[in-house]
Amino acid sequence: MDNTSNHSSDRMHGFTLIELMITIAILAILLSIAVPSFVSTIRNNQITSQTNALVSALALARSEATKRAIRVSVCSRNGNVCANSNNWSAGWLVIRDPNGNGVLDGGEAILQVSPTAPQGIIIAAGANFVTYESSGENLAETDIAISKSGCGVGEKRQVTVEFSGRTSLVKQDCP
Repeated sequence: MDNTSNHSSDRMHGFTLIELMITIAILAILLSIAVPSFVSTIRNNQITSQTNALVSALALARSEATKRAIRVSVCSRNGNVCANSNNWSAGWLVIRDPNGNGVLDGGEAILQVSPTAPQGIIIAAGANFVTYESSGENLAETDIAISKSGCGVGEKRQVTVEFSGRTSLVKQDCP
C-alpha cells in the first residue's frame, strides 16, 4: 500500500499569501477603473433626472395656464418664494401668476415645489422666471442649462423654452 494517498488528503486546501496578494492587486486595479466610471454614470443620471423634472414643471405650467386661462409662471426659488436669481439650483416653484411678474404675490398660489438639486448639479437660466400666457405661449424665450461642476463632453443639457411655449432639449459639451 502507498501511504502518499493518505497524506495528500490530510493537506489543507486554501490560498497562499502570494495568491491572496495577487487577487487583492487585481481587485484594486479593477476598482480603480470602475469607480470613476460609476461616479460619472451617477452624475449623468442626476443631470438627466433634474432635466426631466424641469421639463415636467414647464409642461405643468403651460397646461395649467391654458386650462385655467390665466398666466402661470415657473420661477427660481428661495424657500417658498420666488428668488430674484438666475440660479435655479435651489429648485423652482410653479405658481399661478395672473399679473405675470414671476413673483408670488398675495392671492397667488403655489402649484408645485421642486426640491433642491443634488450637490454639484448646476442649473443656470437666462431669466429668473418663465411665464406662460393662457394661450400656452411664453412671454420671453429662455435658455436653462443643467450641468455638473467639472462637467465634460456631453454632460450639459440645454433646455430652451420658445416663444410658442414649446420646450426643446439639446445635449452639449461644457466649455
